[in-house]
Amino acid sequence: MARERNKQILIRVTEKEKAIISKYAKKSNLNVNNFLIKAGTMKEIHVIEGLPEMTIEIIRIGNNINQITKAVHQGKTECGYELHEVKEELRKIWLLLKRLTQEQA
Repeated sequence: MARERNKQILIRVTEKEKAIISKYAKKSNLNVNNFLIKAGTMKEIHVIEGLPEMTIEIIRIGNNINQITKAVHQGKTECGYELHEVKEELRKIWLLLKRLTQEQA
């Protein structure tokens, strides 16, 4: 099957320009090729500062909530109802982050 993108565009950039383009592509969770295609075709590119760090923190919060849930089920503490609400909100945040990162692809 023939490739859909079968045309090449060769551009020359300085080392500094290359570094800047690479930096923004990485921040956008895109490779340089897809970043330049989106930029050149006027498609929106969203840069979310600190997304990897935020994702790690949400994972850690989820782990903590799971530990609290385990303690509730073992009868070591009581906060089941509130915990359910917190888990649901965390799930919503996780889904939003997932959707944001998928829109970048």
